[in-house]
Amino acid sequence: MISGGALWELVRISRDCSREDIRNLARQTLNSSLTFRSELRRLRIEC
Repeated sequence: MISGGALWELVRISRDCSREDIRNLARQTLNSSLTFRSELRRLRIEC
């Protein structure tokens, strides 16, 4: 999922979506996955 662009799409949605509920869902998805969290940490991306 990371190499397929899911990480970047979730980061984009968590920042840019006009709907707060969708932004929150994207953030929850990013934070619920150990793989996503470690990749965000490695890339020094804040969500």
